[in-house]
Amino acid sequence: MATKIPRELPDEDEPISANVIDAIATAMETDPLELSPPLYYSIDLAALDRLFRTKSPTTVRFDYNGRDVTVQGDGTVSVGDPPPDRA
Repeated sequence: MATKIPRELPDEDEPISANVIDAIATAMETDPLELSPPLYYSIDLAALDRLFRTKSPTTVRFDYNGRDVTVQGDGTVSVGDPPPDRA
């Protein structure tokens, strides 16, 4: 089961990567600054921000620490549960 964190698409001053970081930290019940490994090991955050500058039907999926993360054009971020061996 995935944890869905619906959020409005950030304005031009706030990148979508901030939503992604917050959603992953919420799903993992940790402080965003304590995410380990760092998120940039899994995805290029600057490229993600460029993709989501405008509202579009874009969807990006990637793996972070064994969890499936999905980012949708409307700003919704879903973070999957960890595999049983990592729970």
